[in-house]
Amino acid sequence: FEVNLAKMKWCPKHVSEIPQVISRAFERDISMKQIAPILGTDHVKEWVLKEDKDIPEFYNAPTMMQEWIAEKVIKVKIPDGIIPKDFQPKKVKILATGQKMAKFFREDNVSTRTVECSVKLFDCNHFYMKQTLPGSGASPHWTIFEGRWHQTERGIRLEYLLRYSWQLSRKPAIEFAVEACRSDLITTLAWDGETEKQLNGNLPAIVGTDDFFWAELVREGDSMGEAKIRWNEDCPEPPSWVHPKGPDMPAPPLAPDSSAASAPPESKDAATGSSSAAPAQPAGATQRRKPAEDDKP
Repeated sequence: FEVNLAKMKWCPKHVSEIPQVISRAFERDISMKQIAPILGTDHVKEWVLKEDKDIPEFYNAPTMMQEWIAEKVIKVKIPDGIIPKDFQPKKVKILATGQKMAKFFREDNVSTRTVECSVKLFDCNHFYMKQTLPGSGASPHWTIFEGRWHQTERGIRLEYLLRYSWQLSRKPAIEFAVEACRSDLITTLAWDGETEKQLNGNLPAIVGTDDFFWAELVREGDSMGEAKIRWNEDCPEPPSWVHPKGPDMPAPPLAPDSSAASAPPESKDAATGSSSAAPAQPAGATQRRKPAEDDKP
């Protein structure tokens, strides 16, 4: 477990503050004895932090790293029983133990990169946020945030507790570590309109120089919640446009045929199927052509 002092913008004054930070991150009571020894490092040199006087010696020591990547990190071992035994980044959650209630996702441009972001809310009031950099070599780079969510009058409030990154094909292999988030890292998302289908607000940025980026997250459809087609047998069938009935019904649409459109209406006898026969034609006479109405489809 790591406490990155550069990312948290914080430096402890007392060694006793370190287990308090870890207890908040995991929502457990963790003692100094459980996490000893406490190490401070700049990724080149290590310091053992046993007393309060060891903290400024570690924090103020010059580093061999370049200034733009220099950072001071406090590292401890995570006590047994805190992380699930079958934990795998991106597959198993550390804090969430309940059922998923909703998922929101969106792809946005952050600085010069495209970031895919998804947020899952669980009924235990924990959330799981995954930010993905799609073009990170053979496999994408994931940064995971976990924490607590609370409902507000206009949306939800996210309180960030843990952060960790993962990439399957990263070489050389880097030790996987979980980081604590600073206590004031809290963002608020508001519903867009009256329906709970979109959340808008700031989220922590994993690329660029800004701490946050604006996101508009759309709710993922839930197949269990889709409304099925309902058949109402008590409702009469709507009138047919092909065979209208009654004097007040509109006429059916005619085919785009100029001869059919200009033809006079059929006679009553033709419409009712009367059996009256037409006069016989004299022998050798040319048979008269049927009216244009009979040509209609």
